Amino acid sequence: MVRNSEITLEQIFKEGRINLENDDYNCVICSFPLFDGLQCKRGHGACKSCWEKIIGENGKKECHSCRISIKSLDDLSKNLYLEKEIFKQKVACLNNGREKFGNTLVIKSDGGCKRQDIPIEKLLHHIKNECGYLLIDCKYSRDCKYYKQISLEQHQNECQFMSIHCPALCGKKDSRMNINKHLETPNSCKPLISINNSNNSNGNGNGIDDESIIKLSNSIVEIQKSYQNQIKKIKENSESEIAALKDSLYYSKSRIKNLEDEVEELKDRFSTLESMINKLDDSATSRSGTILINGWKMKLKSLDVGHSIVEEQFYIGTNRFYIRIYPFGDSYDNQGYVTVKLGRIDGEEYHLDIGLKVSIKGFDNKKKVLLSYYPGDIAHNIDQLVETWETSKEFKMILHFKVDLKPKIK
Repeated sequence: MVRNSEITLEQIFKEGRINLENDDYNCVICSFPLFDGLQCKRGHGACKSCWEKIIGENGKKECHSCRISIKSLDDLSKNLYLEKEIFKQKVACLNNGREKFGNTLVIKSDGGCKRQDIPIEKLLHHIKNECGYLLIDCKYSRDCKYYKQISLEQHQNECQFMSIHCPALCGKKDSRMNINKHLETPNSCKPLISINNSNNSNGNGNGIDDESIIKLSNSIVEIQKSYQNQIKKIKENSESEIAALKDSLYYSKSRIKNLEDEVEELKDRFSTLESMINKLDDSATSRSGTILINGWKMKLKSLDVGHSIVEEQFYIGTNRFYIRIYPFGDSYDNQGYVTVKLGRIDGEEYHLDIGLKVSIKGFDNKKKVLLSYYPGDIAHNIDQLVETWETSKEFKMILHFKVDLKPKIK
């Protein structure tokens, strides 16, 4: 734990009390954080203490990395961005009740501050004003053990070196240690009470002798001691309960933070799933594609009216469709046309929006292309003229199609 309220952030860094996992924030020479880092003209950094050794009487007076000449600290500059980033880093309170021995982290039994997320720039303010676990040197004696800041009142009630007045009202003022001895020594404490012996040689005018007064004083002292012990126990119990409440609050805050992170993660997952569902919805009501046919000449030798050159099957949701291309027409009624037929194999009844675009290259003569939907919802000719394939030229056909399903109104 930190001792002495006059401690500075520079001391904390130089003593190695702060460890930063990112090596970019640590001095490349001493490995301590770059609290007061400086850099050469080429951007190579180190902490001020290491630079002072470099330019010292026995130093090399050159950059440890690029060997550029460094004669004084005036040849160096600060990296303000890096300094700002370092001070943003969050660390645990130094009064966390943990100490490191070698590579072993030991959790001390007296506990400590639970804060784990303090920005370095606010660390000193937290230690001095918020934490309560700062170790304070007793101002009454160097021989007295230091105490935690939150235990100031308890320490003042128990410190053996603190000056107090005798509770028996004798007027004596001394350290608590000496006052206790004073009270335990017979006949050493004489209360400041006027005793009148005019009517009674062994007592005062009211018939109360000196011995009774001393007994009364001692009784008062015992009552005060008992009261102080009760107060001490109440404070100890209260401190224990407060510490437990602080622990519970800390872990509750930590749990809330974890839950908030989980909520954000669930939001991201929901957004992803929503996007996937939208895509599935699109695929369930629409389908588009392209059919490319090369080298018809060889394919057409064995074909006649009613024979298709290609068939493509596809799904829109749970509905299965096909597209067939008949180079000589799908029937003798359509002989002389290239028939492109869209048909539904199975699925529910829908109205269809059909988009077909045909591009045929390599013909000499003209003939029309018939686009039809089976079993007869759509059948029409298009104005596009295509060339016949009775020549020796090779040609290709590109068919772009798009089908949208719409619920059928009954």
